Amino acid sequence: MPVVGALPPRALCRNAHWQGADLSQQWFAGADCTEAQLQGARLNGANFRGAILSGAQMQDAVMWYVDLDSAHLQKANLRGADLARSSLRQASLENADLRRAIFKAANLTGANLLGARMRDANFAVQLKLANTDSGTLLPQGMPAALDAPSPPSR
Repeated sequence: MPVVGALPPRALCRNAHWQGADLSQQWFAGADCTEAQLQGARLNGANFRGAILSGAQMQDAVMWYVDLDSAHLQKANLRGADLARSSLRQASLENADLRRAIFKAANLTGANLLGARMRDANFAVQLKLANTDSGTLLPQGMPAALDAPSPPSR
């Protein structure tokens, strides 16, 4: 995997072609990464807080412990991406492709998932672990009860 050297804070990565790159621990907070090509990239521990990743191609990316709080991921392709333990609080994931994505123990508090495609994602069973709340907007047809603990049976 190619390793990308240190990137400047708020790096401009619009339309960047970093397929398969190792960008672990890099700082992209507030960056414009619209339509960036990050397929298969290793992004462990990267900071994308408030970044614009609209239309980004992030299929099969490994994104453990990534900070995506308040990130704009509208129409992003995260198909097959592994976002274990990542934080997506207040993230905008409208119309994103989340099919086969892994969200094990991810924090999605207040995330907007309207129109997201989630077929075969390791998502529904993880939603309780994902720290969702009443501000998390789920696609139509997904049970809202997933973010609330079940009452004890009597």
